[in-house]
Amino acid sequence: MLPAVEWPLQVTEEDQNRFLRSIKAMVNRELFSFVVDLVKLEITNAIGVDRGLG
Repeated sequence: MLPAVEWPLQVTEEDQNRFLRSIKAMVNRELFSFVVDLVKLEITNAIGVDRGLG
């Protein structure tokens, strides 16, 4: 049904840090971002969520 997936599905730490830096530069009153750790089922690196969602 679903296509075969190569494991592990991971983003390198360097790529993730580069992405987070670019998001931090773009976040304003109307935008927010967060990363979901699908292994731990936790939200991490919440950026602007306190402003965006109160």
